Amino acid sequence: MVLHPTLAELVVQIDAARDTIRLMLVQTINAETGRVTVKRTRATRQRVVLVLGVATDDPWFVVGWKKAMDTWGRYRDRLTGLAPAALRWELLFTTRQYFAARGRNARQLGWFRARMRMVERIAQQRGIFIGIVP
Repeated sequence: MVLHPTLAELVVQIDAARDTIRLMLVQTINAETGRVTVKRTRATRQRVVLVLGVATDDPWFVVGWKKAMDTWGRYRDRLTGLAPAALRWELLFTTRQYFAARGRNARQLGWFRARMRMVERIAQQRGIFIGIVP
């Protein structure tokens, strides 16, 4: 009998493994210039499997990986559990981030707009009407 951690525990383990992998640095030397560049390691699925010591095709790991990679789903789950005052704060904070990104013409502008819309939609579903989303 194989004992598996709960899905939430597995997601936490995957996140911790990804953070550990991202802390590793890789140095490369350009053959022509001799210049050394240092980059952080990407947390790929294969590297996470090696850190956790599980099989790549383990169905439990596959489900945990999908859940860990579902950033929007996890954000939505976190928002649905917030109190009304905290939900308002989240919308104001996200709106502030959006306008700051807009002021510096950042690439994440669409991402912040999508976050604001998600917060507003969840607030409306819960009967909290906040209308600041541009």
